[in-house]
Amino acid sequence: MRRTRTTLEGAYRSYEKTLPIVRIDSAGSIDSGLVTFKENRHADDAHSWFHFKEGFSRRLLLALLTELDIPNGHAVRLLDPFAGVGTTLLSAQLARTKGWRLDAVGVERNPFLRFAAEAKLDWHTYDPERICVLMRSVLSGGADEYRGPLPEYSTLRNARVYHPLRLRCLLGYRDKIRRVATDSAEGKFLLLGFAGVLEGLSGVRKDGRALRFVSRKNGGTPREALYKRWSQMLQTIELMRARHRVVNRARVVEGDARDLSAAGVGGSEEFDLIIYSPPYLNNIDYTEVYKIELWMLGFVQTYDQFRELRRSTLASHPGARFARGDSVTLPSSLQGVLDTVAAAFSQDGYRRKGEMFKAYAFDMLEALRGQFKVLKQGGHCVCVVGNSLHGGEGGKVPVATDLLVALAAQSVGFTINRIFVARHLRRRDRESSPFLRESILLMEKPG
Repeated sequence: MRRTRTTLEGAYRSYEKTLPIVRIDSAGSIDSGLVTFKENRHADDAHSWFHFKEGFSRRLLLALLTELDIPNGHAVRLLDPFAGVGTTLLSAQLARTKGWRLDAVGVERNPFLRFAAEAKLDWHTYDPERICVLMRSVLSGGADEYRGPLPEYSTLRNARVYHPLRLRCLLGYRDKIRRVATDSAEGKFLLLGFAGVLEGLSGVRKDGRALRFVSRKNGGTPREALYKRWSQMLQTIELMRARHRVVNRARVVEGDARDLSAAGVGGSEEFDLIIYSPPYLNNIDYTEVYKIELWMLGFVQTYDQFRELRRSTLASHPGARFARGDSVTLPSSLQGVLDTVAAAFSQDGYRRKGEMFKAYAFDMLEALRGQFKVLKQGGHCVCVVGNSLHGGEGGKVPVATDLLVALAAQSVGFTINRIFVARHLRRRDRESSPFLRESILLMEKPG
């Protein structure tokens, strides 16, 4: 295993020599904090309304506009094909205050994440006085008595996740929000705040690819948590209204980044700039990670719906639907790297991993083809992606997703301008590799 891993890392280094790899420093516009969501949690705007630990910084967009020398005041059409909770879109919306004229659209497959993005983007349409009235109506008298069926999903029926009384209380508050805020735009504000307290009121926390049991003390009641969360969100609206008198247009639509035409996004050469972060090739299933929010807000109501959502996502995890390996043709350069990765694994248990790696490469190839089509000549495409280690007792093997994406991008016609190595990653098991990192790929459509 050690010898084949050395061979693989040698192949990576050989390919890197053909690319403009940039190690970031404090002097440039790009820094390591741009690839994490951490600072968004404490932002004094709507970025803080829901914690999306897999996201990137609200500062990324403006840093990239500077790095790419895009003139301030120049009209720019922007696309984020993996919109998540709308970090790119909200940043674009608020950038008008700094003189940027952006028209942004995002595509998101996960219905809860798409809802979170919509609720944040609509901040300027909410009436703070109306929110205060609705808050009092929801919180006075406590939750509605919930007599309906409990969600099907076994996780929510586990008393270690929610005590049955707390679960019914939360569902009662959810239904009360819907009842008192019927046909009110502010209902989205209240429901996003509700989603934001679900994890803190549970016996689990999001941790990598799974929910981990935790012991929480003095977590407060649902009523206290909702009041605190809504009050904090309301305060940010007041600050944003004072700071952002005019905003850019930004919206998110339902769809799949692998088929932009089906999502109704963009014709040929319509966008000036594309910025996104796809799911990393790290076994994390975001449907699973955000299953509490999906089920508690009713975005999925049956196992079949949940299973289909998992299967229809990008092939970055074993629960996704993989294209048949014998029917998928990849560019020879990309297939060559995957073959080298395969050789670094022991044959035991590799087959399913190999299918996932190939399916991920194919899915990203399809996504990049769509991006190339809708991007204007001379337009820029930016991808934030992280690498990972895979393997078992026989040893860990680095999978350089940033290089796989670069190969796929070159095969569809993109020029790789720069690859910023933003930061090196640490693992709990202390396994390491020089290729275990997060990178920012800056690509261009020639013309």
